Amino acid sequence: MRKNLSGTVKFVFFAAATAFCFSACGKKNTRTVSRSMQNIRQIEELHVSHEWFCFDGNSIKETELPSVSASASEKPWTEAVRISCAASVPESENSLYKAYALVNRCGLIGFTEDGADLFRDNSLFLDSSVQGLVFSSGSPVFYLYRSTFFFDEKKVSNAASGVQTVRPFLVEFDSRSKNFYPLVSYENMNLEKEDQVTGCFWNGDVWVVGVKNGSQSEIQFKYLWWKPPVALGDLNPALGGENFFIRKSSEQEYLSVCLPKLFEEAPLELKTLLKALPESFSFYVSYRDDSGTTPVSYYHEGKNEQSVNAVAMTSAGKSYSAVVFADGTVFVKKLGFDKVSAFRLPKLPDGFVYGEAAVAGDVMYAAWEEGSSWQTKRSGFIKVNLADIL
Repeated sequence: MRKNLSGTVKFVFFAAATAFCFSACGKKNTRTVSRSMQNIRQIEELHVSHEWFCFDGNSIKETELPSVSASASEKPWTEAVRISCAASVPESENSLYKAYALVNRCGLIGFTEDGADLFRDNSLFLDSSVQGLVFSSGSPVFYLYRSTFFFDEKKVSNAASGVQTVRPFLVEFDSRSKNFYPLVSYENMNLEKEDQVTGCFWNGDVWVVGVKNGSQSEIQFKYLWWKPPVALGDLNPALGGENFFIRKSSEQEYLSVCLPKLFEEAPLELKTLLKALPESFSFYVSYRDDSGTTPVSYYHEGKNEQSVNAVAMTSAGKSYSAVVFADGTVFVKKLGFDKVSAFRLPKLPDGFVYGEAAVAGDVMYAAWEEGSSWQTKRSGFIKVNLADIL
């Protein structure tokens, strides 16, 4: 479906590190962040040209404001229609779409500067949650999972149960054919029906996967390590077992990949973006570089009792880097230039926050949603032209 887009966290470092790494099981609480950001007095809300969009069932619709967008029933965040991941395409110069977003329980959005295409496949999205957006030769790759806490196996749709003979794990979207192609199945990973993937990290060479199994009162964890012998796009669930030689990993090895790093270890580009923040400010930021791999998380513990969550990215094409905080505070700069611009996206109503973000050319798309720590109601995204601001 085509929708034209025209017109004018204190971060809690868990004592049990494993619990943090399985945050895919529980949504980060980013809904009480505004007070912390109010201390940055020099950043003001700009009245810049922007457009709001919401999800209405399984379609995208333009809306005047999030508060008057299409109604949605409250659902657990893993079951709700919401943007779970967004990223700019590393090789965007030769790609029709400059950025993508995964829409949980719905599909995938391809973003350009002018519009957004929503692609759906009920056999994949209807009965699985989506996460882990990465890229292989410019094509988006992501994984499917089911929350054992929220998902009801009895409600598996006829579309999924009647079509799928294997359960897809890794999936690729081909922008030329507009189709989704399973790359790896749960069977290839030697995972059982009761296993839930709770973390999946790709560094461009190796996958490290966290899995939990058991009831909520007695949960067991296991860890997998896998180095594909071919490019991701060349994989297929029907390939021989030599392509899926997966060894058991250790908790220590898994944590070494997924645990957040100290902000002092962050790349210079990210440090430059956030140099205006006072040393006392506490924050947690998930940063995507232009490699197309899993984002790396960093944290800085200042004196604030509550830290603020943020997402950061570096885009190809127009080459921006940006940080978007949950309250709408944005730091952005052109790569190769020293000047960092700061502004606030339009203020959201109480109970709403900004989330994942990506840049397509000169345009930034940022997700928004309404709800509580575990529940989501309405959701959508905002479009802002960075060239107007810079």
